[in-house]
Amino acid sequence: MLLVATLLVPGIALAQTAGVVLGLVNIFAGLLLVGALLSFMAGMASYLVKLGTEARKGGLVLMVWGIVILFVLIVLLALVNVLQGALFLVLGILLVLFLLVAAIAAFK
Repeated sequence: MLLVATLLVPGIALAQTAGVVLGLVNIFAGLLLVGALLSFMAGMASYLVKLGTEARKGGLVLMVWGIVILFVLIVLLALVNVLQGALFLVLGILLVLFLLVAAIAAFK
């Protein structure tokens, strides 16, 4: 039983490390989402303040880049969530299979 517990520790550590890394990516992407939203709003404010002038193009460019960054970050967050679900599902299946093999080997 001690051998089984010893063999499981690296798998548990890997799951925790992957969870921490993906959690940090979630936090970083969330902060970037807030920055992109603020950039979009600043572009909109710039666009509205400079009505009737040629300087409005700067506000439009800022809004377009804000939308592009928002789209990319939303896709990134969706990918992270899919990876979190798939990673823990695969690690769970491997853990069950390992325990099954260890139990069969223990009873031989």
